[in-house]
Amino acid sequence: MPTPVRPHLAAVLARTSHVLIAFDAIAGGAVRTAGTGRRLGDLMRRRGERFSLVAEMLAGDDDWYAIAVERGHGRDAFAMYAEAEREATAESAPKPYVPEFLAACRESGRGVVVAGNQDQHVVRAYLERHGLARRVDHVLCRRALLPPGVEEFAPSAGCLPGELAAVSGCAHSLWRAEMAGMLRIGVEGGGGGGGGGRGDGCGEGVADSRKLLAGTGRLGVTNTGATRGPAIARMWPVARGGLVSGHVDRVPVRPERPTPVVGDLGRLAAAMLAVLPEATGRRGRRGQGRWWAGFLGR
Repeated sequence: MPTPVRPHLAAVLARTSHVLIAFDAIAGGAVRTAGTGRRLGDLMRRRGERFSLVAEMLAGDDDWYAIAVERGHGRDAFAMYAEAEREATAESAPKPYVPEFLAACRESGRGVVVAGNQDQHVVRAYLERHGLARRVDHVLCRRALLPPGVEEFAPSAGCLPGELAAVSGCAHSLWRAEMAGMLRIGVEGGGGGGGGGRGDGCGEGVADSRKLLAGTGRLGVTNTGATRGPAIARMWPVARGGLVSGHVDRVPVRPERPTPVVGDLGRLAAAMLAVLPEATGRRGRRGQGRWWAGFLGR
């Protein structure tokens, strides 16, 4: 008997030929040592830099990195963050259900893109160390001073934005994916870009956003994001952070475009095997009718 899948999740999966997942949704624990951004800020202060009160109070690791690049300290930031990420991920195991999720992507014929504001070499080494590299098609992380922009993900994967599904537990990451024309799937059980933590670039996780759920299993996305306002320091000025966020502006709720939400990556893996992408021809509009009118997730 096939796994029952909620209709709105099945509709997204049927259109999904490639999956985008952030590296911090894969690695268990922190993706860099605590306080890296503050240490970078201290380095810049010793060199005579001064920052707005908003930046001093609210900037996270990704914001301090962007500030360093803008002010000419990018090489030092790159080296400091790479070392912090190498140290933090050296002993950590993948999060629950990550191997099963990546295997389901492969078995269902979907490509996998791993992205994030982490060093490309650190990410590739981590995937190799845990036997996950063979299930990942593209790694789009920091190769130069900045990671690829969100607009580069679909072309790099060789698909259209509307065929690439961002899988994340970070509400702002899902909003960024929507703005880029990508599909979106929210994950509550530890499978999010940023993992719901406050120091890693994701201001608010899906699990923290229950009050924002617009109907069972649907997410009306709202969160804090990188500012562009003239009254506040521009903490992500070049808008190339991939699926990362800042901490200032309020993003409007968009309940008219709900995002399906599942409980964890294990449930999503089962759903992906039950609903194959339409482009494969194995299952699709004609092959499965409405058998998915059951329930998977919340």
